[in-house]
Amino acid sequence: MRITSKGRELADLAHLGDHPLVLNLCSRICAAAVTYERIQEDRCNGHPIQSSPSISLYSNESIATMQDAWDKRIERQDEQLSTRITKLALQLPAVTGVELGGDPRGCTVKLLFAGKRYDVTSCTWVPVGPNFPLVEIGVPGG
Repeated sequence: MRITSKGRELADLAHLGDHPLVLNLCSRICAAAVTYERIQEDRCNGHPIQSSPSISLYSNESIATMQDAWDKRIERQDEQLSTRITKLALQLPAVTGVELGGDPRGCTVKLLFAGKRYDVTSCTWVPVGPNFPLVEIGVPGG
């Protein structure tokens, strides 16, 4: 995958440097985050038939069947993307986890840096004590 401006932005936000491998990983994470965000919007909005003016043409049973199929597809895509994003993120230096949120109004993907803080003097992530707050960095989405 090519390196994107969102990937560069994420690498800058997280102070991960500009190595091509890091930028590539960040670009892939951002691309997946955009899709993850869209899936969360789809989950929130429900099947498109729900907001269609022609909804009255369908029986309640057929609408329920369509919604069930829609929900299963969304759940499958959600699981696949969650796994992909987590695997990619854990390859980045200093990342200790990923937080995936279902509310599409906010940042749906966050990188976690538990037990670390960015040291501006050494320009690296350094370990800190267990009482240091968790650092979360939102992944730029769509």
